Amino acid sequence: MTFKVKNPIFIFNCPKQVGKDTVAQFMNQFDPTIGINSFKSPILHIVRQVIPYDMALAFDDLYDSPGWKDTPNEELNGKTPRELMIHISENFIKPFFGETYYGKSLADDIEAFEDYNGQSTWVIPDGGFYEEIDEMYNRFGDRIIVVQFTRPGFESFTGDSRSFITHPSVHTVIETNEDSSEALALRLIEYIDYE
Repeated sequence: MTFKVKNPIFIFNCPKQVGKDTVAQFMNQFDPTIGINSFKSPILHIVRQVIPYDMALAFDDLYDSPGWKDTPNEELNGKTPRELMIHISENFIKPFFGETYYGKSLADDIEAFEDYNGQSTWVIPDGGFYEEIDEMYNRFGDRIIVVQFTRPGFESFTGDSRSFITHPSVHTVIETNEDSSEALALRLIEYIDYE
């Protein structure tokens, strides 16, 4: 570690199933002032409105179940929940609202919170597009830290619409989640300037 940032906004830019949400939750457990937010919030809202009623009732529990997002579902005509979310994003939201929609939406959410509560540290576990990170950098500058990590057996974005992102103006931290999500969370917290 060579730098610290006051009230950073960590954007995880990682393949699926590497423990992004788990690391974010550990960071919040270690420091409850760390907020967790998501680029995908608008997609999840739409999905909850269009999936079958029984699935919608259990959606939040199902969504956090390992492997559920990548398992074909008969109620989705044999498609996976991940395929549904990618379809909504790539064929509805981005064509109608533009490539920067998710970055703008999330930045608006964070700014609204901080206008009322003051600056906070954030973890965004689902970064994967240059336009999102660029929009966040345009709004929050040097507070942005992109964190890229993998886990043995999960090193690529195969089957996902996201990819590893490099932004010339943003700090990028490259890590691995080999030992434990808890240990990785503690290493990332060391980038926070608490002074």
